[in-house]
Amino acid sequence: MKRKSILLISLISIILSVFVNYPVKAVEEKTIRVWGSEITRENDVLRELADVYNKETGTKVIVIDRRSLFDAPKDLVNNAKTQERPDLIMIQHADIGDLAVNGFLLELDFSDKLKSAFHESAFTSFEVKDKQYGIGYSVETYGLVYNKNIISYDQFADLTWDEFFDFTVNFSSQNHDGKSTKAFVLNPKNMYFMYPIIRNYGGYYYGMDENGNYNPFDVGLNNEGSKIYVEKIKNLMNEGLVLKSRNCTDNDVSAAFANQEVAVIINGFWQNSFYKQKGVNFGFAPLPKNNDNTVSAPYATVNGFVINAHSNLPDEAKSFLEFLCNDENQQKLIEAGNNFDKKSGSRFPVNLSVRESDYIRNEEMYNVMASICENIEPVPNIPEGDIWYNYTDKAYQSIFYGDINGNPVDSDAMLDELANAILNDVEKMNVQVEKVEIPEIAYFLIGIFAFICLAIFIITVIRKRKKYSSSANRIMLKATFLSYIILLPMLVLIGIFYLFPIIHNIYLSMTNYSSLNLVDYVFIGGYNYKTIFIEGLNGFVSMFIWTVIFASSVMVITFITGTMLASLLEKRNAKVSKIYKMIFILPWVIPSVIMLLTWQGILATDGGALNNLLNLLGFGKVMWLDNPYLARLSTIFVVSWMGTPYYMFLALGFIKSIPKDYYEAAMIEGAGKVRVFFIITVPIIFRALLPTLIMGFIMQFNNFGVYLLTSGGPFGSKLGAPGATDLLITYVYNLAYNTKNYGLAAAYSVIIFLFVAAFSLITMRIGNKKFNEGK
Repeated sequence: MKRKSILLISLISIILSVFVNYPVKAVEEKTIRVWGSEITRENDVLRELADVYNKETGTKVIVIDRRSLFDAPKDLVNNAKTQERPDLIMIQHADIGDLAVNGFLLELDFSDKLKSAFHESAFTSFEVKDKQYGIGYSVETYGLVYNKNIISYDQFADLTWDEFFDFTVNFSSQNHDGKSTKAFVLNPKNMYFMYPIIRNYGGYYYGMDENGNYNPFDVGLNNEGSKIYVEKIKNLMNEGLVLKSRNCTDNDVSAAFANQEVAVIINGFWQNSFYKQKGVNFGFAPLPKNNDNTVSAPYATVNGFVINAHSNLPDEAKSFLEFLCNDENQQKLIEAGNNFDKKSGSRFPVNLSVRESDYIRNEEMYNVMASICENIEPVPNIPEGDIWYNYTDKAYQSIFYGDINGNPVDSDAMLDELANAILNDVEKMNVQVEKVEIPEIAYFLIGIFAFICLAIFIITVIRKRKKYSSSANRIMLKATFLSYIILLPMLVLIGIFYLFPIIHNIYLSMTNYSSLNLVDYVFIGGYNYKTIFIEGLNGFVSMFIWTVIFASSVMVITFITGTMLASLLEKRNAKVSKIYKMIFILPWVIPSVIMLLTWQGILATDGGALNNLLNLLGFGKVMWLDNPYLARLSTIFVVSWMGTPYYMFLALGFIKSIPKDYYEAAMIEGAGKVRVFFIITVPIIFRALLPTLIMGFIMQFNNFGVYLLTSGGPFGSKLGAPGATDLLITYVYNLAYNTKNYGLAAAYSVIIFLFVAAFSLITMRIGNKKFNEGK
């Protein structure tokens, strides 16, 4: 009895101690994460405001610096549900379409009081299909930038577009600091800057439906207004007010203004610091009015904030967002984003109180921008919104500068092709492919197939072991088991980082995974492969052939040239050989990005170093990167030039091991140096480097660096077709990131994988067979 009492007391003591000593979980501090911008000062002010908010509400706010606002969409897709998920995200309004339709953004509702504190663009820019997903904070747009030492604002103030163009045509060329200065120049390929002019004459990108939403199936880039715009720009070209070269960009426009070669250009605040460095006394002015005397609305990008739909603290995130929207806090953020008194022009407010502040009104250019921002047209934020980037540059280049040979093209036909190309992509993005239901019998058959493969493997192993004694088998089995145990971590890593991506990519290639189906994509069978081999067969075949030719040519040239250089260096004395080795290794040692961009500058048609040299020698310019055939030859040459040193150094090591007797015997037989090189040196080095050459072919087959040199161009004769130097891998990139059809891009990558795998296995088998025969 006494023993039982002791046990009972002990049990009660243990239970009480557990309850007494059990740590009571403290109430966790609420913490929200904010993705800021790439501007450090702006993020620092965000942190200061976060500290104030923390003291007022007890909610902690962590502000994370970002590399760029452009990264926000893809990073949110990848991190929306992770432990490190953001709650509040700074983002460009044009990037929210895909996120909204896929359920990554929280629908918001703001009070009338808050709405009254901002310009309407802060809200309309963050609307998708009549739903509010965010609020704007700053706007980026453009106007007229003019040189005050050459022209005064009064000379072109309150003019319509036609009156402004007449003024610039009649503006006599002046000499300023010894330079001939034009009144105006523009880049007709940039639709972002040209859009207000297109709208003035009645053209448009996407029309509006009855609810005021963008209708991507209504493209107005080939209507009568757009045709009038084209004729107007052609007239300006004849007057010398348009960039002369098809390869010129907005950087050339800015450079001409900075060098005081032109009095007025269309540009934004983001070039202010560049003009100040150049010592230009410049001002900012609104765009000319439309011909009907209405205000001309430039395209604009609005930066603002959205909330992650998968946030654990959506109410707290919205509360902090509303805190940031206070007039005082908006003022602090805008000043920080503009580097305070330096006023860099990086941020312009949509908050009305900040617009009326001394910080804005006391600065002439900011005051002008305030008036411009009263009438802006935010670029379309729907998922189909950025399709025009893929086609307008090429289309307008052909219209205003002719085809790649300089021959004029039919403007109306090209505008029709432009509109149809955009509509075609819109239709592809919105195509509804029926889900393919996988019958249960299919899973059963797959299981049977896997079981048969496993059985064959086991039977093969058993049959191989029958020729050994039982004791030997036990020893080998033990050693094999131990080996696999040791290799298990590596096998797991291989499975995670190699096998799983391959299998997952094959699965994605059989789904409708796209920007409109980032989450709820479904299995559609072989639809994407059908699209490739039926609808896009011609483009695929030509691109595949060019990719094989490119990779083969580069490998043949680099191997032969590298081996030849190695053979020549091996015969030189040590000191001379070392000097040449240091020279020859440079193309391979210098980062490929730098080398490719350098070669791009050397081979440029206009202003390229090589064409400048040819001009000095009395020759005309050569379109090294603008003619399809020359561009392909130039690409092969540049990539071969960069890869030759690698094979030269590999060959050097093997040449020294070749017996001298081979060369002596060949010389006795009367073979010359060239013949000796090709019948002795090349075959021996080839067999030794075969695995390396196979890997090199695969690398060149998937060489994305070519895109840095040519951007896939020159463009094909048809909009959307692969460019002359597009490899399969660069085309897949364009397909994935321009049309956002990720399932189709995955199907292309599976085809590339199968070809490369088959090529590797076949060449290795042939190489091994010849090697064994050689023994």
